[in-house]
Amino acid sequence: GTGNADGLLVRVQNCSSPAGECRACPPTAEDPSRIAFVHQGCGEPEPCYFPLTDDDVVLGPNSTADALGLADPRIVYHNGTYYMTYLAIDGTGATELQLATSPDPTGASHWTRLGSVFGSAKNATSGSILPSAEGKHVMLVSGAGDTRITAASSSDLH
Repeated sequence: GTGNADGLLVRVQNCSSPAGECRACPPTAEDPSRIAFVHQGCGEPEPCYFPLTDDDVVLGPNSTADALGLADPRIVYHNGTYYMTYLAIDGTGATELQLATSPDPTGASHWTRLGSVFGSAKNATSGSILPSAEGKHVMLVSGAGDTRITAASSSDLH
């Protein structure tokens, strides 16, 4: 598990904007987006989170398939393993749905990248795993410019 660490997996990118302004910050090769574990700092009645450091980054670009970064992490815990789907953004801006697993989502050394979920299929926008105790797991997937949600199944979550 997480060693009792509460938090969130989020997409992060080093960009700045004037105080009080929200700014869209598209990823670049010089500043790709990454996925980080943000530790929860307090509890009741409302949660708050510690500022991010480089040590909080759990996945970052490591190939041409994710040259512009990673985005949209979705995580599920099943039988002692965390499964995370995320988008890899290549140098052209095309996205590919990828999968990683971990016994502990809080650190980079714990994650194993399993690669593309659907081979060379591009432009997915999200994928969420729905594990099943009966062994037929389902993934809901959507694609860029498509309003439909497609279901895929797997017996081993890989």
